[in-house]
Amino acid sequence: MEQDNLITHLTVRYTLVLGMLAVLAAGMYVIGVNQRQLNDHSSELINISGRQRMLSQRAALLSQNLATEQDQSKRDALRRDLQKIIETMGAAHQRLLAEGPGSMHPKGLSAELRQIYFGGEESLDMRVRQYLTGAQNLIDAADAQPELVDRLLWDILAQARNGKLLAGLDSAVDQQQIESEANLKRLKTQQQLGLVLTLLILGYSFWSIFRPMTRRLRMELIALHEIQQDLEKRVEENTREVRRLASAIQASAESIIITDQRAKIEFANAACQRLNGYRMEELVGENARIFQSGRTLRAIYNELWDAIQAKKIWSGEMINQRKDGTHYDTHLTIAPILDAQDDIDGFVGIQSDISKIKEYERQLQAANQDLERLVVTDSLTQLANRRRFDEVLSLEWRRCWRDGAELSLIMIDIDHFKKYNDSYGHQQGDVCLKRVADAIKSVLQRAGDVAARYGGEEFAVLLPEADINGAREIAELIRTEVMSLGIHAAPEVQNEHVTVSLGIATIRPDSSHAGQDELVARADAALYRAKNEGRNRVCA
Repeated sequence: MEQDNLITHLTVRYTLVLGMLAVLAAGMYVIGVNQRQLNDHSSELINISGRQRMLSQRAALLSQNLATEQDQSKRDALRRDLQKIIETMGAAHQRLLAEGPGSMHPKGLSAELRQIYFGGEESLDMRVRQYLTGAQNLIDAADAQPELVDRLLWDILAQARNGKLLAGLDSAVDQQQIESEANLKRLKTQQQLGLVLTLLILGYSFWSIFRPMTRRLRMELIALHEIQQDLEKRVEENTREVRRLASAIQASAESIIITDQRAKIEFANAACQRLNGYRMEELVGENARIFQSGRTLRAIYNELWDAIQAKKIWSGEMINQRKDGTHYDTHLTIAPILDAQDDIDGFVGIQSDISKIKEYERQLQAANQDLERLVVTDSLTQLANRRRFDEVLSLEWRRCWRDGAELSLIMIDIDHFKKYNDSYGHQQGDVCLKRVADAIKSVLQRAGDVAARYGGEEFAVLLPEADINGAREIAELIRTEVMSLGIHAAPEVQNEHVTVSLGIATIRPDSSHAGQDELVARADAALYRAKNEGRNRVCA
């Protein structure tokens, strides 16, 4: 009767704990769903706010083109595009201001957002509406009232470029981000509170459920004494099983050794004897150090010994030595053998010969390194290829932006290279390209400078943290170094030797990726100016 009452009490407590855990799990699930919805909602809200900025600039550009375009068909297309942007920007603006269930702000605009959109005489809402109204008026007056076009265009461009509209849009995006992060932080706090409650419930379940269960189990152990006779009968069966296991170990394809607690070898199966070249009588009584090659780091042995002395299983790789002195890679697992008092009585080690696997890994690693080098290297000149140049330009752009440093680019083109190919053939043209590439590499001394074959007979040199004067000095050295090669130019060319033209551009990077294209475009423009001014010169 007493046991039945105990079981009933434990069942009630267990059911109560499960109910509380279920409620907590449901609450955590709801918080998780809300967090995902908030993430999605916040991302949409921030994306729409950020897109308004791009649309405002696009509308200004289309307005300018509409005001200056003379072709009627193109004017109609520009009008349609501008009308579409106005409608899109207006609809998005309404979505950003909408409040209530099902809107972008179900709980209403915050005081900070309301101040940005509606506060003051030049609120963001007023600026956006004025901007859209001006663009719409420009569409309406483009054909019917030409005298208004210039004034309307001036107003649109002034709003787009004076910074107030863009600053307001940026402020709205920043505030949306701040509020989103605050909401996420609140949800995370709720999750942490749920975790604490879960831990408290688990502690209560341990104290009120599992402790009584443990006491009852202790009483049940007394009854196990009656099973003792049955267990004694099974000892004989287990003895036979041990014999079978010993036979399996001896026949195993894996190398297995058993040592005492001082690592003295007591048993080695046939696979171990074959792998290491020793007979059983040569191994028994020897320390397991007999297999050491001297090529395994001492730290690995220290880690191994610390683990097994702590009664843990250790597994790892090392290089062992056979009786004939040859070495092999092995994967070794060592486990402690514990006696009835839980003290270490010895160790069992299982090792596999992984020499072939390691050799395959080394071959694969070498092949991967060769492949990686081929992917980013121009096969003819051994300079970085265009792909590698684009990667380095992007990396150095971000680094110089972060450090506030300048970034310089030199674009190089071999003068009259087509005539050179036509006169001497493509094989000689390849030789010329390689020699010019070597000359460029010989000039660059800094580790961060990168020379690349940009395409055809055109090369690019990227100079991080170099100003325009430093870049010009490098460019002049390259130009004179190429001339000093003494490569005979094509017969119809005025110069006796092959020369190069170089264009330089220097820029201080910002957060815009478009600036990378601008840097290349400036260097290209300088290169073409050098070509037009007579070649064999540097222009910046």
